[in-house]
Amino acid sequence: MTSCDVILTPEQLHYLGRYAAGEASHCSPFRGARPPESLPAPALDDLVARRLMGPEGVEPALLRVLDRLNGAEAFGGFALRADALESEGACFFAGCDSVALANVAPGLRLVAPLPVAEIARLLDQALGASDGRGVVLDVTLGLSESRVLAAAVDLLRREALGGMVDGRAEPVLLPALAAWISRPEHSAQWLSGHLAPLLARRGGSFEPRSVPPLVVQLVGRGLLIAGHEGLEVGPALVPLLRRMMLLDRVLELRAGRAPGGGSPTIADLVLVRADSGTLLLWEADDQGALRWVTPSADEAKAVATRLLTRPDALTPAR
Repeated sequence: MTSCDVILTPEQLHYLGRYAAGEASHCSPFRGARPPESLPAPALDDLVARRLMGPEGVEPALLRVLDRLNGAEAFGGFALRADALESEGACFFAGCDSVALANVAPGLRLVAPLPVAEIARLLDQALGASDGRGVVLDVTLGLSESRVLAAAVDLLRREALGGMVDGRAEPVLLPALAAWISRPEHSAQWLSGHLAPLLARRGGSFEPRSVPPLVVQLVGRGLLIAGHEGLEVGPALVPLLRRMMLLDRVLELRAGRAPGGGSPTIADLVLVRADSGTLLLWEADDQGALRWVTPSADEAKAVATRLLTRPDALTPAR
């Protein structure tokens, strides 16, 4: 595999992508992009000064990397957030070759092969290191149920935090759930804001009138308790509520595989880390369900590492 480690602006990358051979694959970052016909003189001069382009076109080693990006058969992307976006990138695979693109301050860092050690350090920073679980939870819900449960957990966390600060706690009632879900934005401390993009990608929509029957379903599964003073979490969620009062970081993972030019198989995961170290993993499937599970840090890192460094991560088991 050709080695490469350069920083390009998005415009430079897509301009250079014009020189890649063939049509962009379903997993390629060039797919659907309209490359510029030309570059401003300073951007083009920069490529020439760094010997990335010359009279004969794109530097051969760089062109081979661009060809791999163009023909990618699989990808794994990540976004790490705290109060704001901290790190974002994607890994692409073509045969035995691998290429990474990462957002950096000047633009996009193009690296081949994958910087596996850097990915491992990123995951250590995001998820910690432990083979133990502070909470044990593993349940699969529908997308609409998940939306309502995340809102209920958020509001009950807020109620508990308010009680700790001034001794007063506002009960969580059904109208408050619908209003919370309908909020246009949530701060980085609320699960609902981190779950919403995943649900949107999966085609989920929200109807306020659906909240009461969905709460009944969640009560029936023992995840919520409906009392005279409002909603409470069921026994299975009490430890999660206690250990996820404050959120630390969120790692979004999205992977795809489309060998042979077919339509891609997509995986969507979100890992939420509390300041206690407890992790909550949401994993969407193709049947409109969402798994809620609390892995150990080591288990979570194994999942993330596989999606980001293995081209066969989404290969169906035989």
